[in-house]
Amino acid sequence: RPLGVRVDGRGGRGRHGREVEDRASKLRESERRFQLLADAAPGLVWTVGPDGKLDYASRRLQEFSGRSLEENKATGWHQMVHPEDLPLCVERWIGASRDTKTFQMEYRLKRASDGAYRWHLARAMATRNGGGEIVHWVVTAIDIDDQKRAEAEGRHGPPVSSPVTNTGADPQLPS
Repeated sequence: RPLGVRVDGRGGRGRHGREVEDRASKLRESERRFQLLADAAPGLVWTVGPDGKLDYASRRLQEFSGRSLEENKATGWHQMVHPEDLPLCVERWIGASRDTKTFQMEYRLKRASDGAYRWHLARAMATRNGGGEIVHWVVTAIDIDDQKRAEAEGRHGPPVSSPVTNTGADPQLPS
């Protein structure tokens, strides 16, 4: 029987059914808002589960990687990282996920359109449920390649570091 349909034969929806429908509607709206924010962001955005497996990729990440969401899920985020940067990236990611701390690192990601590796500043923050368990990690990566090149040439451009500071608090999801 469908959720929320009374078994008393009157065909109406009970209070529990309305609550389930309301929660489902709020969840869909929250997911829609997140997707809009992720697609509007100037950088690349993706999420990974507690196990580190990619489970969402913004439209910009799909364009940058040249892979669909399903392809990104199958190959994982690490396939885009420059081979020289990957060992340290994985080491830091494992440490951050074990300690449930914010992850931040500069590394090169491969752009599909021309095969070029571009420097990015990546940051990952854990989102938790009401019980404090990590639900997933939200990852953003901003292209800093032009700044890195300017620094290497001795020119000074805008600061490479992000103005966002870690407050030590991770976002909480409603239970």
